[in-house]
This record gives sequence, structure tokens and C-alpha cells, in this order.
Amino acid sequence: MNRWNIEEILFYGQNDRRVKIKFDTRSLNIITGESATGKSVLLRVVDYCLGASTCQIQKHVKDHCLAVGILWSNGEHTLFTGRDIPRRGKSHCEKCYIIRDCLASPAKHSDLHGNTSRSTAKELIETYFGIDELTIDERDSAPGLKVSIRHLTPYMFMPGSTLINESTLIYGLDDPKKSKHILQTVEYATGVLDGKTMRAKSKLKQLKEAREAQRRKLERIRQKQDDANIEAARLFTEAIEVGMISSETEEISLHNIKKIANWTPGSSLKSDGSELESLFEESERIIAQISEAKSRYRLAKRYHNDAINFGDSIEAQKHRLQYVELFDDIILDDNCPLCGNLSEKPSEILDGVRSAFKKVTIQQDYNHAIPSRIGRSLELEDSRINSLLKQKEVIDNRIESIISEREKERRIIRQRDRATHISGRASYFLETVEESQSEKAEQQLKATEARLEELSALWNESLHEEKLRFIETSISNSATEILSKLPSKSPLSGARIQFNLKSLTASIWPNDNERVDIGAIGSDQNYLSLHLAVILALHRNFIKNSSPVPSVIFVDQVSRPYYPREDHHKIINNPEVKPLKETIDALFNEITKNKGIQIILLEHAYFSSDPRYVAATKAQWGEEYGGGLIPDDWPLVG
Repeated sequence: MNRWNIEEILFYGQNDRRVKIKFDTRSLNIITGESATGKSVLLRVVDYCLGASTCQIQKHVKDHCLAVGILWSNGEHTLFTGRDIPRRGKSHCEKCYIIRDCLASPAKHSDLHGNTSRSTAKELIETYFGIDELTIDERDSAPGLKVSIRHLTPYMFMPGSTLINESTLIYGLDDPKKSKHILQTVEYATGVLDGKTMRAKSKLKQLKEAREAQRRKLERIRQKQDDANIEAARLFTEAIEVGMISSETEEISLHNIKKIANWTPGSSLKSDGSELESLFEESERIIAQISEAKSRYRLAKRYHNDAINFGDSIEAQKHRLQYVELFDDIILDDNCPLCGNLSEKPSEILDGVRSAFKKVTIQQDYNHAIPSRIGRSLELEDSRINSLLKQKEVIDNRIESIISEREKERRIIRQRDRATHISGRASYFLETVEESQSEKAEQQLKATEARLEELSALWNESLHEEKLRFIETSISNSATEILSKLPSKSPLSGARIQFNLKSLTASIWPNDNERVDIGAIGSDQNYLSLHLAVILALHRNFIKNSSPVPSVIFVDQVSRPYYPREDHHKIINNPEVKPLKETIDALFNEITKNKGIQIILLEHAYFSSDPRYVAATKAQWGEEYGGGLIPDDWPLVG
């Protein structure tokens, strides 16, 4: 595939004004000039015309230009990519221009056509540049990363911030968001993966995840089926118990489960509860009578015991007083007949005892009949209690008999209710169980495994790693060779570069036993030479592997390590001229060796004594050359 180079960079102003900078394809092109004359604008214009989301073009150019454009060529076709400049307050302009195979770039802003949006313009550029339409790590639940021209532009730019950077080799790697996408697409850019294998790799990853998900799903279905079989057996057994299906039915099948689900209950039995209520009322009345009778019995029993105790007390008293009968014929002296003490009236004492004995005798006769009467009452109450208990027993038997019949009715009702419940469970079971579910899942898994086997022929992990290491080694060898022609100092001088393709980093090996990270290589000159060696080696790889990365490198000031920014662009006799000229010579040599590459060098230095340098210079900007990129007489854009 022929490489795309830049033929022209264009700036469009008001009143049909235009600035056109023409470049030689497959050559070293030099733009020299003083600071703030517009050299670095060129890099930003190219980035903007390749679909950047923000316009980083300097304010002076924005204020005087309506649009910018690039005319690309690959030797067979041309492509014009243009874009309007955003007006104040906006970060970018969506209006873009894409013109395929134009004979000449538009002469003025009003001639721009092929209007389109930024997203459409990027898609067209990607098509013309040969960027495969593919997505990395696409998911059903979230979109993947679509490979875009924006992922390839970092290999085109070596601005001052990158050229002598102590930690990053590629433009954009210091931006976390951009670096992630650059690293995701580097294998595509360098040819480790082409569109076909990249799609296969991405699809394989998805299919492997899908296969695992399908295996888990099939396992869940099988487990669910095991649970369903258990539930079906349970439903089947319960349905037989309540008489929904015949006990002779042995087959547990969906057909029989459907019969259970379609079972229709008969009418429920009902019963009048008035008789049972009256019996309970009668039972409660008898219980109350029994309670009253028992209370009377307990009271009579207490009276009976008291009467017996009282009779015993009277008997004992009478026994003590009965001795008075011994004194009926005795003549009393002055002593008491009972205690023998001297007494003035012994006869009165004796008369008192006789009177007490008489009263006790009368009371004993009266009290003798009381226990008998109370005993008869006790017998009556006991008989009454027994009678009431027998009545209650009869009523309880009747209640029990009725309840037993009622329980039979309830069992029938419960049986019907249970059958209805079983029927409902069977209906739910049929809704949640699909007979062919397992079979479908197995077919899906087999289809996924067949597709995996098919894609595995396109994507082989071990072969991919071999190819990655091969290209990584090739880039490392090229970078080491280029570095040997660039000025450098220890530890870089004579060292081998070991490039890591996956991380876009490099380590330095001054000898076989010593490794140095790029952060420790020292001077700006070393960083400059290392960055140039790596970017040029990458572009060798791009050409060899027909990468869609445009074959253009913008290098912003290789004199940066040697001359401060404020120095005049002309170089006078200075010891730093030698390493600078060695660097520029290396760039000329790379153009000769690496056919197809185009280097655009933005430089302060100007070697008027070097015919090659003079011939390669496409523009000189500064006071003595009539001003900068944008002429001073251009009107401001409203």
C-alpha cells in the first residue's frame, strides 16, 4: 500500500486570502524561522484536520483564518481534508470538508466543498487511509473501542514537549485517557495484528466469555431440572394422596403434571352449627350446676366436721362435770368439795357444778342429731353431683360425635383445598419449566465452541506472541542502528535499545550486563537522539508492514538541546554545530534509506552553506523574510 504524505498545508482568510505551504513527498522538508512565527502551528493544523476534538491552533491564526486544510497524496490519489476554525467561545468547529482526488487544493474559502460533520469526516479519512473498521473488546452491554485515525496520529508528531521528554517516547502517552487508547491499538498500528486477526482476537475473547457464561447457564438449567424433577415427584405423590390422579399412574411426566394443573375442585361441603351450639350451652349450664353443688357439698362437709368436733368437746366437758353425782348424799363442811380449799359456801359451788352438768347434758342431747342431718344433706349433694356429671357425660358424648362428623367434613374440605393448592403449584411449575430449555442451551454451547474452533485458526496466541517479539526485535534493531548515527553521550553512546511494544517504552543496554531506564540517560541531546531513533524505527516498521499510519513525522526543532529558544535562527560558528548537523544528516540519510517516509522539520537553525538543507527548506519566517506564517495585512475574522 502506498504511503500517505502531505503535499500542502493551507490557511484560508477573508477576502479570498490564502497561504499555501507546499511540501515534497517522501522527502525531508524544513520550515525555519524565529520564535512565534508560526512553525509549530503546522503540527496543530494537521492534528485538527484529522478530527481532533479541540482546536489547539494558536490564537493569532484563529483570529485571522476562516479555515485550514491539508492536501494529502499517496502517489496515486489525493485527499483534501479541511475544517473551519471555531469562533470565540467554542473549542472546535464541527464543519469539515473532504474532497477525494481533487486536481488542486481549493483556492479560497468559498471554494471549499464536501461539507460534512467531524464524525463523518473521520470515517471517510479512515476509509481512504485504509484503517480497518473494527472494534476492540466489544461487549453486548457496552461499546468497545473503535479503531480511529485519532489512535494513529501520535506516531506523526514529535513536538518539543515530547522530543526531549524524560519519561514518554510517544506523543500523547503522558495523557492517561489518550495513552490507554494508544496502547490498546499499538499492535494494529505496528502490524502485529491486522484487521482480520484483530477482529478474531476480539471475537475470541468475547466468545470465550460467552462460552463460560453458557456453561454456567447450562449448569444452572440442569440443576434447575434436577430441582424440577424433585418438585414434579412431590406434586405427583401429593396429587395421588388427595385423589387428583390414580395411584396406578406411575409415569411422572409433563402430561400428568398438566392433568394436575387442570384439576377442577367440586363444591365444598357446608354444615349448620346450631345443634352443637345448644349442646355447648347445655354443657356449660350443667358445669355451672355442678360447680354450685360442689360448693354446697364443701360447705356442708365443713359444717359436719364442725358439729362432730363440737360434740366431742361437749362430751369431754360432760365427762369432767359428771363427778358432781358423787356428792348427792354427802354433808359438806367448810372445805370445797372439788379442790379441798377452805370455802365459806361449799354448797353453792356444788350447786353451780350441778347446774353446769345439767346444761352440758341438754346441749349434748340437742347436738347429737345435727351431724346426722348434715350427713343426709351431704349424701343428697353428692347424689346430685353424680347425676349432673352423668348428664354432662351424655352431652359430651353427643358433642364429640357431632365434632367427629364435622371433622370428617373438614377433612374433605381440607383435601379439596389441598388439591386446589397442588393444582396451582402444578400450574406455576409448568410456567417455569420448559422441556427444551436444556437442549437449546446445549445447542448454543456447541455453536459457540464450533465458532471458537473456527476463529482459533485465525488467532493463535503463541504465534501472536512470536510475531509480537519478532516485530519488537525488528524495531529495537532499527532503533539501535539509527541511534548509532545520531550524536549521543554515555550511557546512550554505543548502547543497544530494547523497545517494549506493548507499553511503548524502551530500556538502554550500554553492554550485555547493564540496563538503564530512559529516565536516567542524562542530557537533552541523549533524549533527542533516543526519541528520534525510536520514532524513525517505528516508521520503518509502518512501511514494511503496510500500516495505515500516515507516513509523515513532524519534528519540532532538533536544535533544542543546543540553542536556547531566544537565539536567532541563523547558526554562527559554535562548537554545538557539529552534533546538530550530525542529527540533520541522520534525518537526510533516513529519507534515502526508508523510501516513502516524509519528515517535516520545524527549526530555528538555517544552514545556508548546506545545499541539501537549503533545497529542503520550504519556508523561512522572520522579520527579514517579510513576517511569519500569517501575513500582517490579513484582516481579523469577525
